[in-house]
Amino acid sequence: MCPNVSNVIKLCGNQYFSSQIILNLVLTK
Repeated sequence: MCPNVSNVIKLCGNQYFSSQIILNLVLTK
C-alpha cells in the first residue's frame, strides 16, 4: 500500500494517485 501521500506517485504510480482523487470526489459528493 501507500503510507505516504508524497510518495504515492513514486511507489504506486500516477494511476493510483488518480484513482484516489476520483474516490475522494465520489465520497465527498
